[in-house]
Amino acid sequence: MGTDRYVKYASLHHKNFLFVYRTQSEWQFKAGLQHFVQWGGNSPQWGPQPSSARDYLRLITGQSGRENATVNDQLNTLGNHLGGYEFNVRKGFRDFSIELLYQHLFEDLSGQLLGNTPDGRYGIYFETNDTKNFINSVIYEFYYTKHQSQTTTGCA
Repeated sequence: MGTDRYVKYASLHHKNFLFVYRTQSEWQFKAGLQHFVQWGGNSPQWGPQPSSARDYLRLITGQSGRENATVNDQLNTLGNHLGGYEFNVRKGFRDFSIELLYQHLFEDLSGQLLGNTPDGRYGIYFETNDTKNFINSVIYEFYYTKHQSQTTTGCA
């Protein structure tokens, strides 16, 4: 995030939370969040971007910018967000396991508030317990991105 960028000296915030619950009957449930925010720096078009500790608290909690932010960051959320909520269910059997997964993707406040549902990554993962096979696992993923926050949440 150095000087050889359009917005010089931008910063990056990343957080990741994952909760895992396993049962004795080979079930596993996972739910979590992964969130990245590019913020601060000096834009050649908009000048110095908000970068105080108070601004940092606003961006990690998904709040809009104050008067020192661009109009879009005041209407939506401070910084450039990208993240997803993740949900997985896995069941283990004697010879194999199978996992269903869903990741709700977002890049703005309306997406964080699930305004772009049903967009996201859907998948199924199959894994055999026999390690002698040439192929031990297969995953199929499908990305759906046609909705794109087409709701009236009041966010730009």
